[in-house]
Amino acid sequence: MKMLNWMKIIIEINHNEPKTMSELARQLNITNNCVSHITDELVKEGVILKETSPMSKSSIKLSLTPKGDAIYTNLVNIQKTLEKQEEKFDQPGGCGMWNGSIWDEQQI
Repeated sequence: MKMLNWMKIIIEINHNEPKTMSELARQLNITNNCVSHITDELVKEGVILKETSPMSKSSIKLSLTPKGDAIYTNLVNIQKTLEKQEEKFDQPGGCGMWNGSIWDEQQI
């Protein structure tokens, strides 16, 4: 579950960076405390940066580090590989089990 939460946050930050912690919590439908805990882990791992907003000292903006960008790129490559596999499943004789994208909100 931890890895899935990390992936959700990395994907969301990449799509809309920089983002505040409150915006991220609202976007992912999780509590601010949960976002704070997960982002602290990602900062410790060097995946994201937390920066105080120049507009409001109480607002923290989140953005990906180069390591975070590399992880995001790997996630995109995994998605492309899964899409190729999906094409095989959709062909006659395939299983037809894969349905959707990891980027779909319902799947994340």
